[in-house]
Amino acid sequence: MAEENKFEAIFAPETTEEWNGAGENDLYWKILLVDDAPDIHAALHMALADVEVDGIPLQIYDAESAAQARELLVEHPDIALILLDVVMESEQAGLDLVRVVREDLENRQIQIVVLTGQPGYAPQRSVIAGYAIDGYRLKSELTADKIFVTVYAAVRAYRTRRDLEQQRIELQNLERTLSEREE
Repeated sequence: MAEENKFEAIFAPETTEEWNGAGENDLYWKILLVDDAPDIHAALHMALADVEVDGIPLQIYDAESAAQARELLVEHPDIALILLDVVMESEQAGLDLVRVVREDLENRQIQIVVLTGQPGYAPQRSVIAGYAIDGYRLKSELTADKIFVTVYAAVRAYRTRRDLEQQRIELQNLERTLSEREE
């Protein structure tokens, strides 16, 4: 075996293609991790390093504040999941970001899972019901398996919502076309 072939076997081929959100053409699922604690970023990157959902790998984007997350959300509207701390630059920064996603960006497809170390600032029942949050985890209870299950389920839920929205749009277009033909 030639020297070059040894290295090719351990590295994935590079790609310059962008994710286009088109089902079978998905190259990776975009996950946004928003937390001001570097150790949380490191732990989640380790836990999710080789995870694939339906054969598609994850790409993790990091934000250390809600403000930085807003910029990434505008730049990458096809983010499937936000793993979100609540207390960052302010006591409610994460929850304020949820309002931006759901109301300002009008994004109901993206999955949002709160990862909190301070549940007093974000009581589980009121946060789930009042902020359109899709999941809630205490940082002190996180394990690699819980992270995997949370991310896997959230990405599959995102895919389902995205596909349903695409079907709804296709049906509207079909109805419009049929209506125009009848006229």
